[in-house]
Amino acid sequence: MLSMINGRIYSGLCVFGMLLYLTVKFTGSGVDIPKQFVSICRGTFRYASVHAHLGRTASRRDDLESLAYTLIFLIKGRLQWQAYQGDNKSFLVCKKKMATSPELMCCLCPAPFKHFLEAVTNLKFDEEPNNSKS
Repeated sequence: MLSMINGRIYSGLCVFGMLLYLTVKFTGSGVDIPKQFVSICRGTFRYASVHAHLGRTASRRDDLESLAYTLIFLIKGRLQWQAYQGDNKSFLVCKKKMATSPELMCCLCPAPFKHFLEAVTNLKFDEEPNNSKS
């Protein structure tokens, strides 16, 4: 959904059941979303990207990382950080995600899943994924 209010374009995005409004500025090369820090992790800890746990602004890399975790969960039936509970759950989950290699994460998955997870976790904030890699 796009709407214009006072000369600014607002885009409503549905991200895993949340409604999120972003103010975006269109430039000649596309959409400019400034990199910034937010105070809390938004979304489901199980599927959130490491950058979301660290309170950073979400970008396409975070969507792809969340997609990777979701697909791996659907194949394996669980993720390594699923059992964490308590007040510091976000910290523990983030720590486990950073410590778990793509090889270990995708040990029961077809090889392309490991390659996909490696590629998306190495993306920079505003980097476009290289879809031509095999």
